[in-house]
Amino acid sequence: MKKILFIHIPKTAGTSLSEWIKRHYNFNEVMYTPTWEKFQYSTIRDLRSKRFIQGHFTANIIDYIPDSKNFHKITLLRNPIDRVISNFYHLKLTPDIPHDHPVKAKSFTIYDFLEHPVTNYLASNYQTLSLTKRNKINPAEFDMLINAPFSYYNKIKKQIHTIDKAVDFINSFSVIGVYEKLDLFVKMLSKELGFFDQIISGEYRATIKSKIIPEDAIKKIEEKNQLDIELYNYVLKKIENFTEKKIASYKKSTNPISVKDNDSFIWTANMAFWGNFWTDVNLSDNQNYHRWSYTNTSNFIIEVEKNTVVTLIFTIERFLDPSQIDGFCISCNGKNLDLKRLILPSGNKINFLTTVYTGELEELNIKFDTEKTLSFANVDSNNPNDTLKRGFSINQISIYKYRLPSN
Repeated sequence: MKKILFIHIPKTAGTSLSEWIKRHYNFNEVMYTPTWEKFQYSTIRDLRSKRFIQGHFTANIIDYIPDSKNFHKITLLRNPIDRVISNFYHLKLTPDIPHDHPVKAKSFTIYDFLEHPVTNYLASNYQTLSLTKRNKINPAEFDMLINAPFSYYNKIKKQIHTIDKAVDFINSFSVIGVYEKLDLFVKMLSKELGFFDQIISGEYRATIKSKIIPEDAIKKIEEKNQLDIELYNYVLKKIENFTEKKIASYKKSTNPISVKDNDSFIWTANMAFWGNFWTDVNLSDNQNYHRWSYTNTSNFIIEVEKNTVVTLIFTIERFLDPSQIDGFCISCNGKNLDLKRLILPSGNKINFLTTVYTGELEELNIKFDTEKTLSFANVDSNNPNDTLKRGFSINQISIYKYRLPSN
């Protein structure tokens, strides 16, 4: 899989997009450093081993990545007015922001967000500032970027008066798109970089659907984001010629879960996969990687050989609550599978075994159905802020292929 640098501009669906892209890489190939603050602790050795780097960076991130020319750069923009409003409400409502942050005050309004020295940089041409490549950041500026980003952005804002450098930078990107055409962006990535064209779910990360903003506030946002509006319109025009005909011409990438050319394959949760509605990889107390399903139905795609018998063993770490096992079922290409519960030397894990005859199929669409999803906030009083709905966590899928004897 190709190396990718994703410059994630906040509130552009980047979290959902990152979760999808990560599935194409093994766990140790992904850099989990979403901010400059965390990035500063990365070593050259760490960076050289990564194939997907993403975070809320500026264009100058390329100065700190070894062999950055070998990375395919991607990013998403968003309608500047909508992005500012979404950013305001996200900071206002998310539990991730410290309670003493100015935006958390009940009296702090969208007008304050536009003018307050700690937040105004997020509401004034933020996309253009993030994508403008400057001379290499000096140590004092780097320290400012980490510890007082509002000071850094307000400083460079005085130096940037056009979108010219931002345009030069994004013209070097392999793929660029806009939030409002996310499906098109996913297809562009699939075509250009060999990804599996999948559904990007908005359910993983809650967003503000709609809020009533006074007209005079919208006008102020427009006035403060003239460069962003110009840059956004430039990108819209840039992608308008990416036609459905071009999209249809892409070659599908290689499925990482496959027994087409092998007799067996063991997939573990820290490995690449094709599928939908799984969280990022987690590491449990017993040092086992696992992924949670976060909708009632989740799936994996497995590549197989025609006219063979495939034995599947699904190793489940746990259900969020024991009651969820009632009504749990697994299907293959629309047909429910006959599951046998196995007792294996794998501790308290739950193991299900089943057998499938592939016939003319070259892909198995394995779907997991859980009647109800719950959050840790529902079942654990120590986690009141963890409201993500979950079904079960999976550790491993063991796949064994048998060819039928010819007559």
